[in-house]
Amino acid sequence: MKRIHEVIFKQLAESECYEKVFATRNYGYLLAQKEATRLEGNDHIKKAEEMQKFFPYWAERQMSLFVPSLSMIDEKDYGL
Repeated sequence: MKRIHEVIFKQLAESECYEKVFATRNYGYLLAQKEATRLEGNDHIKKAEEMQKFFPYWAERQMSLFVPSLSMIDEKDYGL
């Protein structure tokens, strides 16, 4: 788990995007589940809350938005 998040944080290090907030919060909650890493997890959760202040309230919904490109659909496959 820790190595996966290290890779994710390394890739997101230079960008200021909501995905970074999302990853930080998730990692915090994973750490907070165990007594040994609870304080570190709480720090990550607080950090995510601070980062979230710079994004609009709908940023999390935007992250899940998927708009297909219709030009990539071959019309012959669908009888169009």
